[in-house]
Amino acid sequence: MKKNEKANSTVPFGYCSKCNKHVKEIVNKPNTSFVEIRKWNKDCYELTTTNADYLDWISYCGECRTEIGF
Repeated sequence: MKKNEKANSTVPFGYCSKCNKHVKEIVNKPNTSFVEIRKWNKDCYELTTTNADYLDWISYCGECRTEIGF
């Protein structure tokens, strides 16, 4: 996972400046649309294409939802 450029680069990874501590829970949300394409193959839909490897993520504190660097 790449570092979020919007977060303050002087604050250590996983540290919430609003809560003033390293967080126990980090919420990651993609800032782009997640897409999967599946095609029917005899008895099920098989995954043929996804952009999951190319998503940009934004990390948030699990308590106060402040954006953090991670």
